Amino acid sequence: MSGEARKTARVRGYRSQLLVPMAHNDIPVGTISLTRRDPGGFRDEEATLLKTFADQAVIAIENVRLFTELQTSNRELTTALDTQTATSDILRVISRSQTDVQPVFDTIVHSAVRLLLGYSGTLTRVAGGQIELAAFTSTGADADAALRASYPRSSNLKGHS
Repeated sequence: MSGEARKTARVRGYRSQLLVPMAHNDIPVGTISLTRRDPGGFRDEEATLLKTFADQAVIAIENVRLFTELQTSNRELTTALDTQTATSDILRVISRSQTDVQPVFDTIVHSAVRLLLGYSGTLTRVAGGQIELAAFTSTGADADAALRASYPRSSNLKGHS
């Protein structure tokens, strides 16, 4: 036992220790140890039992890791599905609104706010020499009025009408 280990044993009040490594696929993930106040070793049956506990701890660690990976994968799949659904919704609106872009803009802004867990969203477009408010999500009558009043804005960009 190293000097540091002896010091720890004295401070913590034990005279014997059984330490079992924990590994998953030969990769160390921790240890489990048992100490006693009295000096002396541990019986083989006690070491075997502690090894069983170590194996159970490794299983628990691996289960949590796998569950976390599964949750991440499910979130990614849900996000991908939500994105595909939103894209499909937008394309459907585009196909139905060949002469009116407003429903398309409204669908895009609402989809973006929903998918990105936003509070609100706006879409502007450059028309002539101005920036126009094309679509937005409502946050309340006063806020909506203030937003509408701030457009159109001048721009040095040349957009399509």
